[in-house]
Amino acid sequence: MDDQRPYVYKTTDYGQTWHEIANGIHPNAFARVIREDPVRPGLLYAGTERGVYISFDAGASWQSLQLDLPAVAVHDLLVKDRDVVIGTHSRGFWILDDVTPLRQVTDDVARAAAHLFSVTPVYRNLGARGGGRPVRNLGQNPPRGVVVTYYLKEKPAADVT
Repeated sequence: MDDQRPYVYKTTDYGQTWHEIANGIHPNAFARVIREDPVRPGLLYAGTERGVYISFDAGASWQSLQLDLPAVAVHDLLVKDRDVVIGTHSRGFWILDDVTPLRQVTDDVARAAAHLFSVTPVYRNLGARGGGRPVRNLGQNPPRGVVVTYYLKEKPAADVT
């Protein structure tokens, strides 16, 4: 009763032994769901009472993946193709578009002064472009065309070109 700790455990021997893997998850953010990335083994996403967390090392450590998601209970997660679909309580659902760069993060990338991630293949669409006015309080579709994602260890003094 009244215990909000994230009880997150892992087994590697089919349930003979279990190891706690909640290091880095807020102590009052009980876990509701954990999903492993289908492309990169050991890349885990956790939905908790206070948001979303990510682990790059099979749960040995976690960090917040909140981005612009409000502090909200996450009841379910689905990794679909390159996106993570986040089902929340009372806030609808959110989609984290194209987690390809997250799949490419390694210790070497984190230590590097700069890193350019591989781009996701895109297709040129010469058809109708759609249009209309933006609607308030609705999400935005991902940008069209090639998205270039990079990492810089230090904040540059000038614009990056």
